[in-house]
Amino acid sequence: MPEELWAEAVELASEVGVYAAARGVRVDYGALKNRLGERGGRAGKNGAGVEETTFVDLGTAGSLAPEVTTTLELVLPTGERLRVPKGAEETAVALLRELRGHGR
Repeated sequence: MPEELWAEAVELASEVGVYAAARGVRVDYGALKNRLGERGGRAGKNGAGVEETTFVDLGTAGSLAPEVTTTLELVLPTGERLRVPKGAEETAVALLRELRGHGR
């Protein structure tokens, strides 16, 4: 491919990213990436260059995750389901004993 076409492809890659440019103009991704690197450019999207990344401390991972709740699910022979949230196990056991006693 002529050098001026490569230059156009490299310019496009700096604007829309190497993958999109390589796919759009049908050139080898690796070759285009190397040429962009030789030019000293970094690929970005929508015309924005990629800036150096910096470390951002987001705190502990546990604070980002939703609180995990444990639920006990009982499936009755009739197909009905009884969901017992964490902390209510004793109440559920007492309820089941009471229901079992009335079912005899």
